[in-house]
Amino acid sequence: MKIESARLILSLFLLFSALFLNAQLNEVNSELLKEAEKSYNQQNYESSKQLCSRIVRYSKSAEVYELLGYSQIALEEYENAKYSMMESISLRNEPDPSLYYLYASVLVKLKEFEDAIIEYQKAIVYFQKQTSEKEENPFFLEALGNNMRYLGNYIGAESKLKIAIRKGNALAYLGLISTYLQLNEIYKIENILNSLSESQVIDLKIDTVSSIFLENVSKLVSKRINIQNISELDYAINSYTDEKGFNGLENDLFYLKYKALWQINRQYDGYKALQQYVSNNPINSKGQEELSQVKMNLNIDSKPPEIEILNPLLTEFNSSVHSGNEDFIIVYGRVLDESGISNISVNDHPIINIENDGIFRVELELHPGRNDFNIKASDIEGNVSDGFSFVIHYEKNDVSAGTLDNISESDIPLLSKGVTNHAVFIAMNDYLDGNFRDLEKPIQDARDIKHILTGRYSFKEKNITELFNVNKKALLDSLTLISSKLGANDNLIVFYAGHGDVKYMNEIIQGGYIIPSDAEYNSPASYISSFELMSTIKKSSAKNILVMVDACFGGALNRSVNMSVAPAYIKRYNSQKSRYILTSGNIETVPDRGEFITNLKNFLGSNTESFITALDMYVYISKNTSGQNQPQFERIENSGDTGGMFVFFLDD
Repeated sequence: MKIESARLILSLFLLFSALFLNAQLNEVNSELLKEAEKSYNQQNYESSKQLCSRIVRYSKSAEVYELLGYSQIALEEYENAKYSMMESISLRNEPDPSLYYLYASVLVKLKEFEDAIIEYQKAIVYFQKQTSEKEENPFFLEALGNNMRYLGNYIGAESKLKIAIRKGNALAYLGLISTYLQLNEIYKIENILNSLSESQVIDLKIDTVSSIFLENVSKLVSKRINIQNISELDYAINSYTDEKGFNGLENDLFYLKYKALWQINRQYDGYKALQQYVSNNPINSKGQEELSQVKMNLNIDSKPPEIEILNPLLTEFNSSVHSGNEDFIIVYGRVLDESGISNISVNDHPIINIENDGIFRVELELHPGRNDFNIKASDIEGNVSDGFSFVIHYEKNDVSAGTLDNISESDIPLLSKGVTNHAVFIAMNDYLDGNFRDLEKPIQDARDIKHILTGRYSFKEKNITELFNVNKKALLDSLTLISSKLGANDNLIVFYAGHGDVKYMNEIIQGGYIIPSDAEYNSPASYISSFELMSTIKKSSAKNILVMVDACFGGALNRSVNMSVAPAYIKRYNSQKSRYILTSGNIETVPDRGEFITNLKNFLGSNTESFITALDMYVYISKNTSGQNQPQFERIENSGDTGGMFVFFLDD
């Protein structure tokens, strides 16, 4: 009995303690709620939100969630407001129609129109239950009608908006006018405008945007639209620039602008406005259909971009196996479209590196096993691709990306078969302008490299061109001619030795120059710029192009390009196009007969491997360069490179 009595006393003590603590907590929450309401009334919405968030951590309250939702709406945090309103509704004993109305309005901001219709209908029903006459709220009806219009249900929208007008909501006229505009029933708009009283017109022009909308609708109906009116519509549209979430009147302005531009025979500009209207609310199938029809009428591109993966090579099942010890892979692809690409993304992450010819490159993270990727693209006409899906199976091992493992000797004939190597050797010893110091070694160095390539590698004398001490015109003409003749089974090496210079713009290095024999000192117009040099080879259809430059400031020739690491294996190198430049230094002065040319000769002359890559050559030269002027090896952008690499094959 004593034990039972003790337990009873302890239980009563805990109960009274809990009641006391709960009373204290309620008192604190009550004070916080008053403070939150005060902050909200003072338009300090962030403070109100923070205070309400503190309260709901410890006590669930419909009133607090409602205020929290109001604060989040004021801060345009619609996703959070959606859940706050849901909590407030669920915690109430009796349904509050205004809360359903507000909740539906948040769903509209989030473009969840179908769910919003359900909530607006609940608001109407609960409002009727609370009135003895079973009256329908005209403002709820207006919102429901407009929401139906956003979904393309114009018949339902017309019915609800007319009822709202009859019940005294003059603002519903704006929605009804928009409905008829989108139905192209202009005569009905004209009838409405003629029937409006002066006081009703004043009521409808509740703000600047509504006034611009109504005035321009009137001018559209009477066919008095002009360029000034388009500027007014742009002003009204721009007033929503910083506003988050969907706004019906903004979308109506886009559609009105489309109609206005079409009326003054600016059909393409009108089409772009319609495109914005559809982009703003892609759920409306009627808008999509109208956009498609306008595209057809104006003969505008309606095909989505085409996407292909160039590197790595994919199987017929769009998959590839990648081995290595680095948890990423560089993927090259191409996106083609007749109107031009607007954006491209992989797994919804934007791809930035898109080149002029549609080639893109992206570094993708990998984890061991299966990796799924999906690339999507859209063009400037709003056409969106269905997406290109592919899989990369990553086998993590100790093979480093740049080794030649998994390639057998038997692969070499297959890789080199049918490929013709060409080389252009450009060297300048003598300069006509005495202000340039004549050089001793460039021509001899060029000939030494030529003899190594023709004597040890698969280069034939007939495919070698020498341009020694030539002028600017002869150099560019010869290089352009040679580059243009090469096809998909040709490789090209361009070697330059001589003077170089750097190009500045606003004290920032923008590129570099090589100096032909007829150049005038301190006259960049007589030099050959990096743009001129690269332009001659960028248009070439050759498979692999490697530019090697032994000159002062050679690194400035490709100044804007970052170092990239090519794929791992020779087969992959050889299967894709490559465009690389190897220079003797970055932006420093390079001496006549420096380490670069010595290391280049040593590497090519002493190599005993059956095949080596330009990357191997760069690594050797870099490791054996003792000075601060380190060689540079960079991919040439906008040149058609798809992740390949120049491969040198040792003759038998």
